[in-house]
Amino acid sequence: MNISPISNQSFNARIIPCRALDITLEYAQSDALSGTKEGLQRASELYNNLKAIENDTKSEIFFIDTEAVKYHPYLRLDGYIKLLGPISSSGEIIAKSVRNGINKLINETHLKDRIKDEAKDTDLTKAFIKWL
Repeated sequence: MNISPISNQSFNARIIPCRALDITLEYAQSDALSGTKEGLQRASELYNNLKAIENDTKSEIFFIDTEAVKYHPYLRLDGYIKLLGPISSSGEIIAKSVRNGINKLINETHLKDRIKDEAKDTDLTKAFIKWL
């Protein structure tokens, strides 16, 4: 019996869907559709950060827990935890808090150096659908 080795196979982080992430992605898509400089910048930054998380081979999962029993709402990328700002029933506040949390998580982890500008070659009005 011959056994073939697996060569250069990488395993990437899995982004776990949740309501807070869905809301954030919907607002990012709206930002992209707005066509404003600020909206496109926010959408691009979020897209690039999510792609950096998704392409991370050192981590297994990324999730957001906005209904934590013992803690404040937080983001988690394996061993890295980032507390979120205020969470309310307002979609805009949830989206802003999650977006800011993702940005801070990226800036404080090993992923900061791995961010590529993948948004420049992507239609951001449709790009977020893959994570919804």
